[in-house]
Amino acid sequence: MHTRLSYAYAVIAGILCVQASLVCAGEFQLLSVREPGPGKVIAKVSLAAGEVPAPEAFHLLFGDKHDFRAVEVRAAAASPVQTEVALVVDQSGSMGRSAVRDVKSAVQKVVSLPRPQITLALIAFGTRTTTLNGLSADIAQAGQAADKLKVEAASDGKTKFYEAIGGALTMLKASQAAGPKRVVVISDGKDEGSQIRAETIVPVSKAIGVTVNGIGFGRVANTTSGSLRDLAEATGGEFVLAHNSTELFDALDRLLSPVPATPTLDVVFEYEPSADGRWVKNALLEYKPIGQQGVRQVIAEAVAEPKPPKPPKPPVENGTPPDEEKGNLLTGLSQLFHFNFNFTFSAEDLLALLAGAITLFGGGVTYYYLVIVKGKEKEKPRIPPAVISQAPPPPPPERPRRSATTVSPVFPEPHEGKPAAILVATSGPVRGNRYAIDQATLRIGESASNDLCITGDDYVSGKHALIKYEWGSLYLSDLGSRNGTWLNGTRLARTAIALTPGDQIRIGKTVLELQSAQSRSGGEASQGMEPPVS
Repeated sequence: MHTRLSYAYAVIAGILCVQASLVCAGEFQLLSVREPGPGKVIAKVSLAAGEVPAPEAFHLLFGDKHDFRAVEVRAAAASPVQTEVALVVDQSGSMGRSAVRDVKSAVQKVVSLPRPQITLALIAFGTRTTTLNGLSADIAQAGQAADKLKVEAASDGKTKFYEAIGGALTMLKASQAAGPKRVVVISDGKDEGSQIRAETIVPVSKAIGVTVNGIGFGRVANTTSGSLRDLAEATGGEFVLAHNSTELFDALDRLLSPVPATPTLDVVFEYEPSADGRWVKNALLEYKPIGQQGVRQVIAEAVAEPKPPKPPKPPVENGTPPDEEKGNLLTGLSQLFHFNFNFTFSAEDLLALLAGAITLFGGGVTYYYLVIVKGKEKEKPRIPPAVISQAPPPPPPERPRRSATTVSPVFPEPHEGKPAAILVATSGPVRGNRYAIDQATLRIGESASNDLCITGDDYVSGKHALIKYEWGSLYLSDLGSRNGTWLNGTRLARTAIALTPGDQIRIGKTVLELQSAQSRSGGEASQGMEPPVS
């Protein structure tokens, strides 16, 4: 009985911790960042809490090397917040012609009203997903694009409800604008053709802080909109079941209203910048109140790179400075030699002997490195630097152009037999081979220990590159290879880059094209799912 109670208390404590973390994430929002001078960063944030937090609650992070605590937090004037909204409209046959006409009328009426704090995109879906209007502060453009809404007459009727929402999340995730973001969906909730489900959408939505809001509408919405209601509740959004055009307009008008002006704070950081004046992107702002889990947001703006940290000083034991400790050591060694061998050495003699021993040791290390290590490296060909700078290798085949109106779907979570995507070798010694990305981490290189082993290419390193699945996206990074990893003709830096279908990845002389898991030939995704690839 005692064990059961302890387990129950532990579960309740875990739930409370998660709830506290979500509350913290919901109340904190990074709005903008400015840098009056190198080494001084001022981040404007909004907080739902009434009191101004202490500076210790805010941290500016540069990877794992620098963690700067805020030096000042001051209240700033409240200002309207620009809100980004992706409006996703169902035009599948199950909606019915009259319902789609009502949706078109409601969208055009709502966007005709002034909404200066709204940036809007319009996405339509049925058996395929199409962006009618990208994110724009001129929301009247969405009204003009709504003229294209019409019932889709498709033979298979496989509506891609979840893929359309995943595409909207991808669009908002890619936007660098600060401020709140939300997805608004008008649909009857039916889905027969998506390769992803709610289990993929919900964690992505929570990870990027975007809510999914739903308006159930259409001739069968009374019985089929439960999936949209559940998705809205799971992501912290709002759901409304509209029974007529008036209720539809009222719900859409409310969900497209801007976020009210909230009090903001200026969080000030100061640090010593690097001497070469370099700038870095993707620093992190962390808000971590006492007793709560930290929440981090990426700073899209470039800021001055901090000065490299100083190497740690040698430890001083028992309060003895290093110079005195060296003298004591030499004196002790002198006494030791005098006692055992009946020879008398001065401290200067011992210092000379130690210097000679160090010189011999250094010579041995140098010989080993130059003769043994470098000799082995010569066995593997290396692209000369002059060749790279003066005559770069021919660029990979031109990346296939994707339709400008097609929204890139969120990659499904990889499992054995159900890959997130496919890599097709288009050149090099493994040309024609197809590789399934059916695990969260895919290591690429010449070594047999890799998940994708490329042999016969002398310019591929043992551990060359890595593809990692995270929150519905695939990221490519180089593992410090000798000849680099190239994406669409550009050499990767240290930062991982998000991939999209059609990308060309060059590793040595091998080019791998990333294809959607449901793609049959590398073009637009087909309706069927590609069979597992070995």
